[in-house]
Amino acid sequence: MRGKFLLLACFLLIFKGFAQEKEVITPPAGPFVKNGYDVFITAAFLYWQAIQERLTYATTGIGVNTSGRVHSIDYPWEPGFRVGIGFYPKHDGWDSTARYTWLHSHSADRASGTNIVPFTLTFDGFSSTQVSQITSARSSWDLHYNVIDLEIGRNFFLSKLLATRLFFGLKGTWINQDWSTRYHANAVTLGTVGPAPGTVTTNQDHDTWGV
Repeated sequence: MRGKFLLLACFLLIFKGFAQEKEVITPPAGPFVKNGYDVFITAAFLYWQAIQERLTYATTGIGVNTSGRVHSIDYPWEPGFRVGIGFYPKHDGWDSTARYTWLHSHSADRASGTNIVPFTLTFDGFSSTQVSQITSARSSWDLHYNVIDLEIGRNFFLSKLLATRLFFGLKGTWINQDWSTRYHANAVTLGTVGPAPGTVTTNQDHDTWGV
């Protein structure tokens, strides 16, 4: 009889231990600020290279026995930034975040020499317009890159040594590009006027936005 009581007491202790244990499958990883305001701010310095293909504006030196050179815009590394603000609603480790990314890139290139042939220099509806004997050309490109991210996510542990963050949300962007090229020529003909020295400028604007 004494053995039965001991067995029953051990069973009750084990059952009580399991009943008090709280199972957490994916505990939040944080980090959390103790006694904080549940609001966090992020900031990052960016150093990016923005590339827009096919910004070729002229060739020089092309002849019977020479291969010449193709001139196009170079793509420099430029500084930018990303700032954000977030909030922990104290609900199972979820967070909401808003971020803004900014980058401005500018580049310019110059061509001079012999046999300069322009690219993208067309005169729709003006077949009598001609440009020849180009002596130099200068091309510049400006980029304004803006992105806003709105996210809801959760940073949690998959194991004791591995954490991940699951998130979803919206991304909005507006990107403005301006490409301008100026050609200096000794012979510009406008219908019956010319040829005479002059300057021809091309401007291309590309504005993009989306969500």
